[in-house]
Amino acid sequence: MPVTGATTRNDYTASAGQAVFSYTFQILLATDIKVIKNGTLLTLNNDYTVSNVGVAGGGNVTLTSGANSGDAIAILLGMPIDRTTEYQNAGDFLASDVNGDFDKAYVALNQVQTDVSRTLHLQDQDPSVDM
Repeated sequence: MPVTGATTRNDYTASAGQAVFSYTFQILLATDIKVIKNGTLLTLNNDYTVSNVGVAGGGNVTLTSGANSGDAIAILLGMPIDRTTEYQNAGDFLASDVNGDFDKAYVALNQVQTDVSRTLHLQDQDPSVDM
């Protein structure tokens, strides 16, 4: 499936009783999402569930109990960046395997791009500066 560049973080201020919050980026596993409520990391399946795993446009995070008015909810991609597959000499070289590996790499790049955009950095026109 194609992977397009996207922000990998969505932030919300909840209304009273709100339980469903959308995420707008692709994930490959439900465990690739981190949900933070008022600064506390929530736990998958205990505190929330995830829909539309693998869908390019994202899906929803559903809290197991509704939020309070004004709760800060952050949904972000927290995918481990690792490679768990290895191609074998003279083994099958299936398009589905290769595409899956490339999808993971590009989703990870989106995550890194979002992380970098949230850091302090020099303007392009600035030479080096001791920060």
